[in-house]
Amino acid sequence: MTYRKALAEDNDDIIALQEIEMPELREELGDYYIAEEVMRQDSEAEKSFLVVAETSNQCEETEMVLFLWMTTDIDILFYVRNYEVEAFGNLVKPVDGKSFHYETIPVSSVQRRAEASMFTTDALDDLDAMTILGGLQRVDSGMSVASLGKMKVSSIAGTIVDTHVSGDNKFYMRERLYSKFKYILEKLHSTGYYLRNEENVINFIYPAGKDIAGSAARNAASNVFLLKSIVARQDFTPRLFNAIVAMFCAYPDRDYCIMLIAANKKANRSYVEVLQYFMPVVSRPSSVCNLAEVYITHRSTIFGEISLYKLQKEDVSVVHTLALGKLSNEAISRDSTASSFSYCSKINERAELEHETHVLDAIMKDVLENEFSEFAVFTIRCGNSTKSAKENTSIGFVVLRQFHSHGQLFDHYHLPKHDTHLQRLRAEIISLRLHPLFVVSADLIFRDLARKTNFYDFFFISPFEGHRYTNDLKKMMMVVEPKTIKKAPVFFRVPNEQKKPRNKLNLPSPNYSKDYLIIYRHKLNPVKWFTNSKKLVIIGFSAVTKAFLRQLVFQWNSRDHKNSDNFTCLSWLQVTVICRAGVVEADYDSLFKCPYCTSTLGCYLSYQNESCFVRDCCVRLDFRYWVHFVPGKRAKVR
Repeated sequence: MTYRKALAEDNDDIIALQEIEMPELREELGDYYIAEEVMRQDSEAEKSFLVVAETSNQCEETEMVLFLWMTTDIDILFYVRNYEVEAFGNLVKPVDGKSFHYETIPVSSVQRRAEASMFTTDALDDLDAMTILGGLQRVDSGMSVASLGKMKVSSIAGTIVDTHVSGDNKFYMRERLYSKFKYILEKLHSTGYYLRNEENVINFIYPAGKDIAGSAARNAASNVFLLKSIVARQDFTPRLFNAIVAMFCAYPDRDYCIMLIAANKKANRSYVEVLQYFMPVVSRPSSVCNLAEVYITHRSTIFGEISLYKLQKEDVSVVHTLALGKLSNEAISRDSTASSFSYCSKINERAELEHETHVLDAIMKDVLENEFSEFAVFTIRCGNSTKSAKENTSIGFVVLRQFHSHGQLFDHYHLPKHDTHLQRLRAEIISLRLHPLFVVSADLIFRDLARKTNFYDFFFISPFEGHRYTNDLKKMMMVVEPKTIKKAPVFFRVPNEQKKPRNKLNLPSPNYSKDYLIIYRHKLNPVKWFTNSKKLVIIGFSAVTKAFLRQLVFQWNSRDHKNSDNFTCLSWLQVTVICRAGVVEADYDSLFKCPYCTSTLGCYLSYQNESCFVRDCCVRLDFRYWVHFVPGKRAKVR
């Protein structure tokens, strides 16, 4: 197979190749748009690069099997303003101590409210304290404002039952209470309570070069090229990785490649195949309508060798840095009296990270000091596998141990019966951190991990309640579907574990009968993506919506387990759900506890009164990984 620049006489062959997947291009651009692009003579012509790949058949005749259209005509400022590209160096080359240009760019971002800031007792107390009421008549009876806020209200009729409150004051207290309720309900129904729009400023720095600050200097400092079109013959699709290698060879001075998928168009077959080597870029709140979906990849993701190394003493600080991530440089205050904790958007993240780092410290100490530790810790590095760990860049780590509870999953999860026979060792991933650019290399990481640990089946258990650990590869693991029908509750005793030495680390084991758990699995099978053929928009997040989304997520699952036995089945849903603000957050909230009801079965706030087919969509699944939820109200349907 050979790659070469496209020529004007390739026009008919390229258009015939494109017409299979993108017939609209010919209607939009005409019959000779490839020849016209190749023969351009204007100043922007050199920014486009058209490449074709050819193979020779048995008769030594060349056949065109691939077409690539790349360009460097990219407006860097547009992507900085409308997408979160700071993690990718704002798509420009590093300064490295050289002279640079400096620009200030205002941008918008959205900060989600933490779970502890929404429906917990402390959060609602803070919301009640923020309520400012005016114009209400007040009778001074010696009762303080604080005592007004602590009056008891009957949960049946809404009447005030405090015995020390006089009858004259009950009317005004009731009016005050109802006014507060109205304010609180309006706040809980507003989008701003769950999503906060922040106006920030980005310091856009790029090398000065020979040009003055402006468009020419930004183009010279650009570190990215755009894959404008890729079309391959159907029998060539599995070899598209070679095409990505060729793209980076065409631009040896650029480290990033981006790809756009229009919001109102369906991605063609070649695009979907190539997406496994790209990661999505988060868009910012913007006034630009119909922003395209942006996907990005890095040169190191394609050319770098990923290797796993056993934990050494000098790797402890590396694991700490990777575990803390963006919060490593932020001060984590345990006791803060200046402001209420419920308004800190990262309170959940900080608390979970503190607990996780504490557990990681104990595990790493056990691994380094105990030769027969049940845990195994590896650092994930990128570079040259033939060199030592110090000469490779750390991009992640993984902590795991042997998984012994596989048989207890059959009562609640859809697993094949032949899985009961233990043929190979299984592992439970405790924690896994990985740089987002290398998530596409999940298969390589799991295979190298299997080679070094002799585990061939990997599980990750994420509880709905309690402490959760991080796994950056769970999106690349197959979610085990909960059983759709439970004729009767299934209870069993938690097996008594074998006696362990006193110095052995004990992590709490989940109760597979009573706890709500999300089970992820990877059996070293090749990845196969499943998606819906057309983009869907659903209004409302009702029980019917949940049941329909569950069918889409597990469209690969069947009674004979044909797909799950042979592939790592991953779902890619092109679905947008529009619902009222707070509905999704309330369904997935695990911190709310009703202060009045002792049992959730009789509580009218409980959402667990539906069938298990629907209920498991919020406690044994998380649709937020596949579905785009948009808070809002429907005004019109065309």
